Amino acid sequence: MEKTLALGEQMKIKVSLKLVLYKSDEEMEIPDGSTVQNFMNGFIPGLPKQAHKMLVDQEGVFRGVVLLNKSRADMNQILKQGDELTFLCMISGG
Repeated sequence: MEKTLALGEQMKIKVSLKLVLYKSDEEMEIPDGSTVQNFMNGFIPGLPKQAHKMLVDQEGVFRGVVLLNKSRADMNQILKQGDELTFLCMISGG
């Protein structure tokens, strides 16, 4: 049975960073009704410097890929209890 959260309650989602030299999975509490973009606005600036540099360019534009439950995320998608966000960095080379 799925629990319905009242507005303003907290819910837990799993956040995974799949980056070169930095891998972390953690469960985080976020406000009910948060979108993927809301979460990113608070989460990305607080990343360790090396991880931040892999996901954000010099102009401050996010350059990674965000998956929500293993599918490409819509930034306006409202997150639900138990959702899993995965952040992937773009890698280039030749």
